[in-house]
Formats: sequence, structure tokens, C-alpha cells
Amino acid sequence: IRSFVQEVKESFGIKPRSGKPIILLVSRRDYVAHPRSKETSGALRKFSNEPELLQKLTNSFGEKGYQVKLATFETMSMQEQIQAVSDSSILIGMHGAGLSHVLLKTIDGSET
Repeated sequence: IRSFVQEVKESFGIKPRSGKPIILLVSRRDYVAHPRSKETSGALRKFSNEPELLQKLTNSFGEKGYQVKLATFETMSMQEQIQAVSDSSILIGMHGAGLSHVLLKTIDGSET
């Protein structure tokens, strides 16, 4: 997996960063479902209390030296998504395709 992660990061020009550790909260926005879908519309897998969760994370971890960021992958390029995940120390999100980026994290937190 390390060689795959390294290849992806190199191909997108992702560089390691330093600074405060980052908690990345992956947000999901409502969308229009496919007409044949049984879903009416909207993201079913999202935090119903996202503003409160973001505030709680900021209040609880900001004073401990963490930077808390919100990422909406639907509005970001693939390079921006990979950079955001690579920069994060902690990745939080509802299950779904956006969390597949967790493969780009290393188990021990070191860069590949």
C-alpha cells in the first residue's frame, strides 16, 4: 500500500506539511438522487448536527493545539481532497466514498 500511496501523492504533487495537527471533518451536502433511486434526494449519510459537532471539536481540541477544518469533497478537486487528507492527523466522516481517502494515511502517521 505504501508504494501505491507514494505514487498517488507524487502524481498529484502532494507535499508533506508541518505545523499544527489537523482534525478534518468531511462534510456531505445534499444532492439530487438519480430518478430511478428510491431515495427522494439529499445525502442520507451525513451528520445531522454538523455545526454543533464542528463547534465541539473546535472548542475541545483547538485549545490543545489542533486546527479543525471542514472539507466538502464535492466542491474540491481531487488534488485538493488528497492534500487535505494527507495534511490531516485525524479524519472524521460519515461512511461513504469520501472516506476511501483514508488509504492515503499511514498507520504510524509518518509520511510515505
